Amino acid sequence: WNSGVGSIRTLWNVLNIIKQGDFEYMVAGDKTAIAISFIGSVDIISGKVTMPNEVTYNEESYIITELHNDLFKNQVTLREIVLPNQLRVIGENTFNNCVLLSKVILPDTLVTIKQQAFMLCTALNSIYLPSSLENVGMFAFMGCPQNMDMKSGRDSAKDYNIINGTGYHPMWNYSVDIADIGKIDPSNIASVINIAKPINVVWGQARA
Repeated sequence: WNSGVGSIRTLWNVLNIIKQGDFEYMVAGDKTAIAISFIGSVDIISGKVTMPNEVTYNEESYIITELHNDLFKNQVTLREIVLPNQLRVIGENTFNNCVLLSKVILPDTLVTIKQQAFMLCTALNSIYLPSSLENVGMFAFMGCPQNMDMKSGRDSAKDYNIINGTGYHPMWNYSVDIADIGKIDPSNIASVINIAKPINVVWGQARA
């Protein structure tokens, strides 16, 4: 009933949408919360944003488990992000075009990074992918430095399952040289494939 062109995500048991601190959240009956909008500002000097681990609604705590699509998209002054410590999902385009983002620590609870989540993070020279990570979308790191230091706590990438969209997409770690960033046209996948190459991943690494 909710299928058609693409897919429609249905969020069940939503209690309310609340504003708290620098964010708007959707709180649900399972005591989790999704950060759906960034309404604050990036610190001018440090470029740092620190997210809380939970929010309060009706005197009860809700754990932040997901960053919604586009949450920090085009935050060009963002240099460092501290994520919720029980985060499970980073949505589509969450950090797209955060060109100064250079420091992000992915928590050991993270399960999913959706497509183009870190696209055009041109200053992101290193990242550690926790062993909890199971699903990574297409072009999740497109436009990141092609020689970035990418380490993973997993032994290898899971095979991509095109039926239900889980697993590591075959082009999840593809990127382009910095000099070719201007040639990126996400609407033309064929042209991207012609210039993109995979970022080398060092598997089976413990977090430093």
